Amino acid sequence: MESATTHVSRTAAAITRLRDSVLVKLLVIGFLTLGLLIPLAMVSSLVRERQGRQRQAEAEISRSWGQPQTLVGPFLSVPYSRTRTQNGVLTWRDEEAVLLPSSLKVEAVLEPETRHLGIFEVIVYRTRIHLKGSFEAPERSLEALVDQGLDWSRASLVLGVPDLRGVQNGLEIAWNGEGFPLEPGTAGSRLVGSGLHLPLGEIAGVEERGDGSFELELQLSGSRELRVAPVGRQSTVTMTSSWPDPGFTGSFLPVRREVTDQGFSAGWEVSYLGRGYPEGWSSHQDSEGLRRRAVTESAVGVELIDLVTGYRKTERSTKYGILFMVVTFGTFFLFEVFRPTALHPMHYLLVGFALCLFYLLLLSLSEYLPFALAYGLSTAAVVGLVAGYSRSVLGDRGRGLLTAVVLAGLYGYLFVLLQIRDYALLLGSLGLFAILTTFMYLTRSVNWHDLRLGRRTPETAPQTPEF
Repeated sequence: MESATTHVSRTAAAITRLRDSVLVKLLVIGFLTLGLLIPLAMVSSLVRERQGRQRQAEAEISRSWGQPQTLVGPFLSVPYSRTRTQNGVLTWRDEEAVLLPSSLKVEAVLEPETRHLGIFEVIVYRTRIHLKGSFEAPERSLEALVDQGLDWSRASLVLGVPDLRGVQNGLEIAWNGEGFPLEPGTAGSRLVGSGLHLPLGEIAGVEERGDGSFELELQLSGSRELRVAPVGRQSTVTMTSSWPDPGFTGSFLPVRREVTDQGFSAGWEVSYLGRGYPEGWSSHQDSEGLRRRAVTESAVGVELIDLVTGYRKTERSTKYGILFMVVTFGTFFLFEVFRPTALHPMHYLLVGFALCLFYLLLLSLSEYLPFALAYGLSTAAVVGLVAGYSRSVLGDRGRGLLTAVVLAGLYGYLFVLLQIRDYALLLGSLGLFAILTTFMYLTRSVNWHDLRLGRRTPETAPQTPEF
């Protein structure tokens, strides 16, 4: 009986030592932290799913309002016939010569609007575009590539517009100072898939073989993005809008731009020397459509970025979830180190779930409220929950208050990181350094070899002041 009692006592003592072991507690905390990455990943997946719903709403509204628009032209499309001998048989094939303007000036004024589909907001725009430019007669080198000469009687002035549903006014283009109505379609041009054109066959001056000037006022609606291909020998593009968050896109950055809270203004000046395609070509030289892709890829413009939506910021905030857990669990661990308090792993687990719940609250509230307000409400809820729980399980009002201060500081620090994207890495690194420095300073006098959590003699207790 005595032996059995001794064995039970030894077993109980071993369990107590294991429970109070610093190494075991750190391993348990590390395991819980890794396990809590699973709900964090689930929240991140939910954020991506909601972003997908947002994109679906954008696509649905764009189908009726207008897609992102990329203007190409105006340019001259002139048919010609090309002979070809195959198996001893002479055949004729219709081809197209593309002549780009010698000068092109585009001025666009974008008026952003917001459309709703359920709880989702989509940014669209109306724009007034003024296009002006001129053509010069094609070089003889282009004529030399054509067997029978260019058929100017079937020539057309073509303007590429990807989504004609966005055209809002009855269009009239001035050709050599005289107004003519534009017709839908591309007149068979292979350079653009859809657009408007003006048949030039019966207009006086075509016999001058392409010389002419044009001017056009275009009212267009679209979504998110507006781009213009710099098809002129010298192209000048100017865009202005009241939208405060532009993203400049395309192969060329604007040579001048001004962005304020009241809107933006930007200008591009592009020479034909840097755009990657000539002033004119014949279609049999471009059988693989390389010139068409080059023209589209050379387009410059602006994207109306919506920084108000909380999805991007919520997704960024979830990436800091592991940091919040490490700091919060580290704070609880220091409570155990500096005063004989033994916390159960379940305490850590419940606090970890509360930290994960913050991101779910932030995601759901930001769909209905401004992001800053949603962030403040989520922070208040989680800080209050964790602080109240800490006060109960630690049995000390001061520790509960200290936990609230630590968490509030962390969430404030994260909010600043979400606002300043350009300096997020720098401030993030400095923040991590400060956290590690604080932990090392507080534990500088701890005797880790003899330390037993929750049960220490005065000789083995840390010398660092309690907190």
